Amino acid sequence: MFVPETAPLRVTAFAAAGGALLLELAAVQSTAACPVCGQEAHRVHSWYQRSPGDTSWAGREVRLLLLVRRWWCDNARCFRLIFTERLPAFIDAGARRTSRLASAQTSIAFAAGGEPGSRLAGKLGMPVSGDTLLRMIRRAPEPAAETPRALGVDEWAKRKGHSYGTILVDLEQGRVIDLLPDRSAASFAAWLTAHPGVEIISRDRGGEFIRGATDGAPEAEQVADRFHLLDNLGDAVKEAFAAHGDWLEVSAPFSAEDACGGAVPPERGPSAGGAEMLAANPGAADGSGLPGASGTSDAAGRAEARLPARQERYEKVAALRRSGQSIRQITAQTGMSRNTVRRYLRAPSCPAPAQRRCGSSKLAPYIEQLQRRWDEGMRVVSQLWREIRRQGFRGSRGAVARWAALLPRAAAAGGKPAKPVRWPLRDVARLFTAAPDSLKDKDSRALAQIIGKNSQTRELYELGQQFAGMLRGRQPGKLADWLKNALACGIAALAGFATGLAQDWSAVVRAFSSPWSNGQVEGQVNRLKTIKRQMYGRAGFDLLRKRVLASP
Repeated sequence: MFVPETAPLRVTAFAAAGGALLLELAAVQSTAACPVCGQEAHRVHSWYQRSPGDTSWAGREVRLLLLVRRWWCDNARCFRLIFTERLPAFIDAGARRTSRLASAQTSIAFAAGGEPGSRLAGKLGMPVSGDTLLRMIRRAPEPAAETPRALGVDEWAKRKGHSYGTILVDLEQGRVIDLLPDRSAASFAAWLTAHPGVEIISRDRGGEFIRGATDGAPEAEQVADRFHLLDNLGDAVKEAFAAHGDWLEVSAPFSAEDACGGAVPPERGPSAGGAEMLAANPGAADGSGLPGASGTSDAAGRAEARLPARQERYEKVAALRRSGQSIRQITAQTGMSRNTVRRYLRAPSCPAPAQRRCGSSKLAPYIEQLQRRWDEGMRVVSQLWREIRRQGFRGSRGAVARWAALLPRAAAAGGKPAKPVRWPLRDVARLFTAAPDSLKDKDSRALAQIIGKNSQTRELYELGQQFAGMLRGRQPGKLADWLKNALACGIAALAGFATGLAQDWSAVVRAFSSPWSNGQVEGQVNRLKTIKRQMYGRAGFDLLRKRVLASP
């Protein structure tokens, strides 16, 4: 029950104390081989006690007292006169834990990390420190991996916006085969050179991976990832709209019903209470004098106060770019993320902050009561929030404030048209690249208004839908004609996207016909993020690489 059949041991005593099981084991082999010369020894010198840890039994910690013998080595030519007998089937020489306990704790270390693994092991009756578990990870051998035929490559963030590494995935086996400490073309090419035999490389359209794949495996077929192609198309849409802010203005991009995910009564005129309040407070017509307007006007004031600093950052980025500095250098000097720097450089003027949307479905059951109280004249957002809190609402006051900001106050006060709202860039990119039949009614209404702005927005939408449809339907034959139309459309952002496709033409064409993609790689990157967050503060590259490679 307690000793492997292959181990020459027997239980000589056992007892239970303090919730732990105490076992005394004694070695019973008649001879022992010298670990140096290998000659069998027959003379016992003395007994030796060891106190290794062992796996738990029925959830109880097991403590061992292991009695082994010292033997005389009778080989005159061996420098070892006395040695302790070895029990390789049970415990390694000099080890503080049995082989089966070491295996169990190593598995816990790889699955849960240091401190979480320590807490788990303690619950299982196999106590161990977090530092010891991390040492076990470092000592564990790396799993052997053959060079894959189909390789997926992508970046992963060590520190988002600052430093990145490279993840390599066997697309046929669905497992990570290596992590590289950076995302340079040189390191990727060096890995490919050291692992010949890769036939297919699925990648995004980053320049470093293109150069690395070309230099390290020139015979391999490169396939551009379809997800990244759609993402690049979305970036082109955002860039086009960032250059024309008025294209984003929609008179009613979403109603209170759309914003808060619930049913709202039809829009009504001011009630008796609301009319009396408007008469007593003329400033309520534009919302400036409402008692509860502080929940939204203060936020707008704070946003307006940040505009000068935003303009200053934009001008600094533009000046650094004019001086010839790269995006990476600008990022290092300003402390801004690369995406923000790119967005500033693409825009002809300082881009306005995105309009925040209310997407709290928690508010849906309380919309009718909020509308009723609003029509009765209650405009104090905090009071409205407290009222629905008493009825079970678990959301924040900000959700109610955003709902109130979306109400057509001017129309309710005097029949004036509602002020246009700027639709967020990321949502516009989603609308322009998504399949039309997958959009909700609120998205379709906003999309119709945006497309109807002018001929350029309509042409941008039509070309974007054509590209997305060809990609989803795997129609590479139509790509050349689409490329000509995109280059001649007169929209700089879309023409730039088409130029990039032409420069990576062979890989892009394969994306429309090949079954390979980076879908598995993206999933492995998500798993890597989970492991990294488990080891927050201790996730050095060596530990992270060991855990990612060892995990199935």
